[in-house]
Amino acid sequence: MNILYLSYWGIDEGLTQSAILPHIEILEKYEEVEKIILVTIERKQNKLDFKNFSKKLDHSPLFTKGFSINHINKISDFIDFPKQIKYLLKNNSVNYALSHGSPGGALLAKSCPKDVPFSVFFEPHSQYMLESGVWNKYDPRYIFMKKWEHKIIKKAQYLFCVTDNYKQILVNKGIEKSKLKFVPNFCDESKFSFSFQTRNDIRNILNLNQNTINGIYVGKFGGIYLNDKAFEIFELAKKHFQNFFLTILSPDDKDLISNKLLKIGFKENEFHITCVSHNEVPSYLSAADFAFSLQQPKNSNQFLSPLKNGEYMMNGLPIFMVNGVSDEMHYLEKESIGVTFDLDHHSIKDKLSKISSIINTNELEIDDFRKNIKNKSKKFRSIEFTIDAFDIIIKKEHLNGKT
Repeated sequence: MNILYLSYWGIDEGLTQSAILPHIEILEKYEEVEKIILVTIERKQNKLDFKNFSKKLDHSPLFTKGFSINHINKISDFIDFPKQIKYLLKNNSVNYALSHGSPGGALLAKSCPKDVPFSVFFEPHSQYMLESGVWNKYDPRYIFMKKWEHKIIKKAQYLFCVTDNYKQILVNKGIEKSKLKFVPNFCDESKFSFSFQTRNDIRNILNLNQNTINGIYVGKFGGIYLNDKAFEIFELAKKHFQNFFLTILSPDDKDLISNKLLKIGFKENEFHITCVSHNEVPSYLSAADFAFSLQQPKNSNQFLSPLKNGEYMMNGLPIFMVNGVSDEMHYLEKESIGVTFDLDHHSIKDKLSKISSIINTNELEIDDFRKNIKNKSKKFRSIEFTIDAFDIIIKKEHLNGKT
């Protein structure tokens, strides 16, 4: 059985590294899978540094034309890429195709012939972009994406919903239950588990003593994430904790972030801003005491399954999260593994007090404390959901003779 897996992002981008490559590692372990063609969309023309971890895997990047006008770029992509994908499907005798996200799913819906079934890790991308203000309802990208999301629903064999929230929405819209699978984003337990030794090493580098509360934020500012409001939250956290340090891992402009923190009262020795590779993130998580999850509380964000939340929980970090996001809004406080807050100052201050009561920095207890959070989170973010989904695909196609 040969599988084509389409990533709508570049090979070095965070979502490919954190969401797609772990899926590839699962797929390559199946005896029935002979070959995996990983297709990435590269928006930079620089040399790719991809370290292949499987003899079964071929990396086939597609390159955008790089027009200066984004709309023209997108039009060009959706004209050129289906032709190239069709070639890859035929040339590699592909039996099945997968994509993570609706934009990639749209490309598969345009490219896959009837004898090549496909499934999509599906989400309402058009709604995300509209509600976050990146697109408006007259934007051709919004109109196009909305249209193709309907086609994905019709043509895909399975829709893998990354939240149960969204699965229930689709059920209520009349989509047959047999087509819908709940498959949340997960992270690799072996890579993201808490390390006491690493915690000490990183905290020593950052000059943090045992009494310092280190809050960490991994991600961007703006778009689907909070921007100015995020810095208000950081300011309130600094005022709440007597000895507070802020770690930010972000690809956004370091100087801009630094200047904003200085303006709200942080000193230069009270924060650390950097951008690291995905495999370095666990070290910084181990050095932290709690984590910020700061998506905007838009209606569609209840359908997100933030990868960072899975990584936080797998490391055993309590989460300080905006209310109304992902399935986590239903269980963080119930399971005592974090809190959710509204964006008014009263709620933020109240929930900072509650996250304080959850945090445990006792060196004699911290390892068990972090393991407890990790184990609780597995009920909601386990790798087993993904394995079960791939089992269905591979065994069904194998029985159909597509080996």
